[in-house]
Amino acid sequence: MTTLSVENVFKPIAERAFNSTKPLVSGVDHVGVCVHSCVTDEDINTAFNFYNLIGFNPVMDKVLEDDKCKTSVMMIRVGETTFELYKQDSKTANNNANAADICCPGTLNHFSFKVDDVNYAHKKVVEFINNKEMNPGNKIHILEGTTEPNYLPFWERGVNYFTVQGAFGERIEFLQRR
Repeated sequence: MTTLSVENVFKPIAERAFNSTKPLVSGVDHVGVCVHSCVTDEDINTAFNFYNLIGFNPVMDKVLEDDKCKTSVMMIRVGETTFELYKQDSKTANNNANAADICCPGTLNHFSFKVDDVNYAHKKVVEFINNKEMNPGNKIHILEGTTEPNYLPFWERGVNYFTVQGAFGERIEFLQRR
C-alpha cells in the first residue's frame, strides 16, 4: 500500500505551478468567521470574553443594513492577526440569498488576502478563470465582484474587494484598503 505524503502527492504539481514572478497578494488581511443568526447574545458575549482572554481586541465595529438584511461586523485583532466576526439577520421570511441561511455556527467563511491594486488583481484573476487550460471545468470562479471589485465602508476610507471560490471549494477574498 502506498502512503500519501507531501512528497508524492503535492510536490510534482507544485513544482510546475509555483513559478510566479511577482505575487498579486502581499499577505493575509483577515479571516472571516460567520456567526449564525440563531446564535444568542449570551453566546456572543462568551466568545468575546474568550477572544479577549487570549489577547484579541476590537478594532472596528460596523452595521450595514438594506431592505433585505442587517449585517453586524466586528473586526478583532491580536498583533497582525485580524478576525472578521459577522452576523447577518434576514429581514424577509425566506431570503435564500442571505449568507446567514447557508452559514453554520463558527464557520470559517473566507480568508482575505491583502492586495496593493485590487483592479489589477481582479483583471489577472479573471484572465486565469477564462483560461480553459489553466482552469478546466471552471473550478475557480468569482462569487462577489464579478464585473469589478465591490466597495464596503470599512476602516477609515473603505475597502474594495472581490471573492473567488477556489478549486477546493474555499472562499478567497482579495481586498485593498483605500
